[in-house]
Amino acid sequence: DQVENLFKHEIDQIGLTESYFKLFSDVQKLQHEFGKKLRKTVSVYLPRKKPDVDELSSVLTYSSIVPQILEMGVTHEASSKKLNESVVNPLKTQVENEKRSLEKQRSHWSKLNATIEQSRKQLELSWQKYVTNFKERQKAYEVSEKAQNDIQLARVDQQKFEALYQSKMQSFDQASRNYVDELAKYNIANRRYFSTDIVTFVDDMECSSRMRNNRTRELLLMVTRINEETISKLTSCNKLISEAVSALDSSYDSAKVIKRLHTDEQPPADLPFLDLDKCPPGILDGSVSELGALILGVESPECSNQLNNSGSAISGSGMMSGLIRSTHKNSKDEYLSLRSPFICGISVKSIKNTDLTIRQVADRIKVLRDLVMKTDNELRSTDRMIESCRTNPKFGDMECLVRAGATYSRRLNSLKQHIKELEVKFNNLGGDLAYTKAESIAEKLSSRAVINNNTNTSKVRSVNTKSLDDDEDDDDESDHSFDSDADVATNNSKDDSTVNSSSDLHAGTRYVGYASVLYEYEGDGSTYLATKPGELYYVLKVDSTNSGWTAVVSEDGTRQGFVPTGYINLTLY
Repeated sequence: DQVENLFKHEIDQIGLTESYFKLFSDVQKLQHEFGKKLRKTVSVYLPRKKPDVDELSSVLTYSSIVPQILEMGVTHEASSKKLNESVVNPLKTQVENEKRSLEKQRSHWSKLNATIEQSRKQLELSWQKYVTNFKERQKAYEVSEKAQNDIQLARVDQQKFEALYQSKMQSFDQASRNYVDELAKYNIANRRYFSTDIVTFVDDMECSSRMRNNRTRELLLMVTRINEETISKLTSCNKLISEAVSALDSSYDSAKVIKRLHTDEQPPADLPFLDLDKCPPGILDGSVSELGALILGVESPECSNQLNNSGSAISGSGMMSGLIRSTHKNSKDEYLSLRSPFICGISVKSIKNTDLTIRQVADRIKVLRDLVMKTDNELRSTDRMIESCRTNPKFGDMECLVRAGATYSRRLNSLKQHIKELEVKFNNLGGDLAYTKAESIAEKLSSRAVINNNTNTSKVRSVNTKSLDDDEDDDDESDHSFDSDADVATNNSKDDSTVNSSSDLHAGTRYVGYASVLYEYEGDGSTYLATKPGELYYVLKVDSTNSGWTAVVSEDGTRQGFVPTGYINLTLY
């Protein structure tokens, strides 16, 4: 929407340039008639109302020049000829070129939008296949279980239904992997669209605007030089025109436009991966906002304004023709919350700073700091080029380099200011302690989903299938499925033999590194270990998913669990 406003601004600016062209063209034709006829013709181009003092410099310049031309009563033919050759024709060419350039910019903008929309459609298709395979696998599972329990059914038929279930499960796994791949591609394209493509596009528009102002300034200054050759009255008017032209300032106009169009809206947040296998049935049958709370890692929809403001918003392009049936309800029921991957509008809607969760704030601070480093490197490189050009002017255009350096400097200051605002937001939300708590909540929600899912499926899954799933859970999710309250009770009842057996168990464990504690953490049960500065832990698994928690074993081998990743100094073997 803001880019469309920029297009409107560009159209207005080109309209002003076109008005200059028409104005001087008519003036050149009427200079032979002098006096009254000239003044009446120029009066047609007077602005309908006087602009405010805080109007754009280009608008103020136009509004100042036209009244001064009204004062021109006499000019001679030589001046008219020179005006036609030096001003009118270049203005005409400039207007035509600018209109063509604007159409090219519009076409480029449409292509950018079409590209991101195509990426979203690809994600929609992958999502539909993902959900459809999930539904078909559930149906095959029900049929297989019914066949296994039917003693009158031949063993061959039972094996046939079991093979069908295994086939559907493989199809679901393949669809899940495809969806993860499409999701990664979409998030990359989405970030590039908002952080690179739009920025580059706006920079190009700003460059075109600056060049247009420079050309217009030169042509208008040519008018002043022509008028200096006329009588003293025209010279007086020409002086006022020159002052008005000198007031043209593209930087000032750009700042004005930015101030007018600025909002507190931010680009959408990344779309997290939703593993349907790990979602508790109660969440899938519930409201969209509850599923959104699970994705964002908050305890309830009321904890995030992103979910409160979303209502039941679902992308219109994500409507599914099929039904997603639950395994524990009637076949007529459906998972309404899974109609689109853009649950609660996440990754589609813009987001306000005030609505960001503390985890999203931390992620954006990290991204912005990377941009600060990149911009700072660009600025340093530009400064080195400027120094080289001072030594040898043949190395480059000094003016362009200085202008580029100023742009990088402004961008760097803007990024740092944005980081400060987000850091204030981070501290207002509770700082590191709240961030650790949010990561803990997200981890607990994930663990709770795994526990609920395993409890539900263990009642009906066959022995071979259950054994296979348990092995997979041990490899990938055992570190995320502790029950804090149960562990506290178990920990309090341990005797010396239990401790010794635990030590023997960890003695054969292959660690990936060790970690020294930097900050104190009070802990939460036996799953989330209490730490003190200076303590040493052996690392079982690196926090590769940025969950905020690292799986460790205490130095004496008596405690195993998680500690906050930000509270330790990790050294890998």
